[in-house]
Formats: sequence, structure tokens, C-alpha cells
Amino acid sequence: MIQFLDALAIFFMISMGVIGFRRGVIEELGRLLGLIISMIFSLSFYLDLSSFLFQWIKFDITVLTILSFILLFSIILITIRIITKLIHYLFLSKSTNLVNRLMGIIFGMCKGMLFVMVFFWVFEIIPNDTTKEIVSKKSMIAGHLVELRKSIVLTFNLNDPIAKGEKTILDYLKEIEK
Repeated sequence: MIQFLDALAIFFMISMGVIGFRRGVIEELGRLLGLIISMIFSLSFYLDLSSFLFQWIKFDITVLTILSFILLFSIILITIRIITKLIHYLFLSKSTNLVNRLMGIIFGMCKGMLFVMVFFWVFEIIPNDTTKEIVSKKSMIAGHLVELRKSIVLTFNLNDPIAKGEKTILDYLKEIEK
């Protein structure tokens, strides 16, 4: 039986496919690459930024960590979208419009899957095993996407940014309890 979170994720991916059709492949490819690049840079540097901000702003480290990720992600994404708009304006013609739109469906659905991945990864960062268990039991897709992240981390011999973020938050919470 399909669970609520899975149905929501599938609906979101299909909706993003429809939006991809309206925008076309050039716009969707630019937006997808923007998401990927923004995610990679944000996941690589959000802890450094939150540590830097924590020196200047004495605030809850969990909130600063989340705000650091959002800030990096937003700045990079907006910059890439401006570049995409310029490319879209330069290369689109009436003769390529249908192919552009049909291929936009594929890239729109891929982008939707990335959003769903990030949504489920947020629950992985939260240092509460109960929340993780509830999400993994209520969604088959969440379990697959978490395993996908872990296999990508192992395949490319990367440091798992989600595990690193969770460890940072746990260390901070232990420090507060002292």
C-alpha cells in the first residue's frame, strides 16, 4: 500500500514534470544544474559558514547551521538562474520549441526527485532517532533515497555531509548540557 509521504513525493515529481514541460529543457537543465551545484557547494561549506557565523552571532547552532545552508544555497541558486535566463534567451527558437518542452518533462521530474531527496535528508540531520524511524516507516521512497545518498558517498569516497551535520548538532547539544 502506498503511504502518504510516498504519494506526496510522486505527486510532487509529476507536478515538476508538468512544470518542466511548460519551461522547456534549456530552462529546466539550467535549473537542475543550479540545484545540483547549489546543493554540492552548500553541503560542502554550510558547516564552515555556521562556525564562522557562530563566532559573531551567539545563537542556537542548529538554527545557524540551517540558516547557513539556506543562505549558501539561495545565493548560488539565484546566480545560476540569472545565467540560465541569459542562455535561454540566446538559444531558443520556434523550430526547437516542442523538443525543448518534451525534454523539459524529464529534467523537471529529475529536479522534483532532488527536492524530495533534500526533504527526506532534512529528517536525517535531525538528531532524533524517533523522527527518522517514523519517516522511514511511513515512506518507501525515503528509505531508497537515503540508501542512494549513502551509495553515492561510498562510490565517490566522499564524507557524508548529512552524518557530519548530525554529528555537529549532537556535539553542540552535548556541550550545552554540560
